[in-house]
Amino acid sequence: MASRLTRLRAYGIIANERDPEDDHSSVYHLTAKGLDLVPVIMELSNWGTRQKKGSHQAVFLRPGGLILRPFSLSCAGH
Repeated sequence: MASRLTRLRAYGIIANERDPEDDHSSVYHLTAKGLDLVPVIMELSNWGTRQKKGSHQAVFLRPGGLILRPFSLSCAGH
């Protein structure tokens, strides 16, 4: 996991800061570049879910924050 975090930081996808409540921990967050990837990753996840289960599940995204709340979609004729 540490090597993945290091690579994501190197690519500018995430950034980290010291946890103000625990000097031995870091808090990671998405950068603007990382936030730009969220819709792509969610669509890939949705596609994978549909292929795996044959369902029409989706993930709801809210600007400024990510809510992973599955909901069902009904598609006429599918």
